[in-house]
Amino acid sequence: DGWPKPNKGRIERIFDPQHIKDAGVVQTKKLIEAGMDGKSVADLAGLLGYPDPRVRQAAQFELVKRGAGPAWTTLYGVAQTGGTQQARIHAIWGVWQLGQKDPKAVLPLVGLLSDPDAEIRAQAARVLGDCWCIEAHDQLVGLLRDPSPRVRFFAGVALGRVGRPDDAKPLLAMLTANDDKDPYLRHAGVVGLQG
Repeated sequence: DGWPKPNKGRIERIFDPQHIKDAGVVQTKKLIEAGMDGKSVADLAGLLGYPDPRVRQAAQFELVKRGAGPAWTTLYGVAQTGGTQQARIHAIWGVWQLGQKDPKAVLPLVGLLSDPDAEIRAQAARVLGDCWCIEAHDQLVGLLRDPSPRVRFFAGVALGRVGRPDDAKPLLAMLTANDDKDPYLRHAGVVGLQG
């Protein structure tokens, strides 16, 4: 009631006042207010796995911003073996940021296409395709048969960028196996074929 024009909706903010005193909330607030500028590379690497996504992303962006050297080496290291899945994903996304300026920066991620963690394989395929990494081509084709539908999805989309005409056969095989059950896989196959 009493909502001024144009009457198209509202945003309600609801919170538990006791939750504000939670140690994790207090720590997150301090980290966000302080920013990442003064943190060491090791501290930033640790924050890539922090529970709050705003802190993880701020640490990721700060490592990218610091330029070549220890910060970027740390991103590559965390992407390869750096603790939690969340930390590794943010490191992969940081390498993606580097790849926007220099596509060769993503080459170390090619090895992640065979990682035991399906989400790491998926994110690596996503980044490698987005950065037009033709060196990942053969492994991306192989990922069209990955047990994880998410990995197959990102591999299909990536092949839309780095694929070759003879990739039509494995893409069609993925679409046939899908049998029009998963619309996301159908989309990925179409994008791969279109590319």
